[in-house]
Amino acid sequence: MLYGKGYGLDLEQIRKYWSAYAPDCPDPLDTPLYCAPGLASDVSGLPAAYILTAEYDPLRDEGEAFAQRLAASGVAATARRAPGVNHGFLAFETVLSQADASMIELGHWLRSQLAS
Repeated sequence: MLYGKGYGLDLEQIRKYWSAYAPDCPDPLDTPLYCAPGLASDVSGLPAAYILTAEYDPLRDEGEAFAQRLAASGVAATARRAPGVNHGFLAFETVLSQADASMIELGHWLRSQLAS
């Protein structure tokens, strides 16, 4: 897994968080679709999505692939990658310029979705 060790979030933590998120589904591939819509065979009915990834995030490629899949299915999907940061960077909104810019853009996107 690219960036799966040494960049903050690692594979062992992902497994731990998954078991806390879906304790009755230890295997992500055997999970109800409402828990993991990315596993759905048809994503065309999903709502518009804003998918923000971090450059050094072990979940980056998965998130970006999901955004591409949504767009290919006709779902409005906005995908952004924040450069130079790792998973959890939004927690440093007042410290990292990438976090500030991402939160502002996300807020604009959300406002546009609520207005439509």
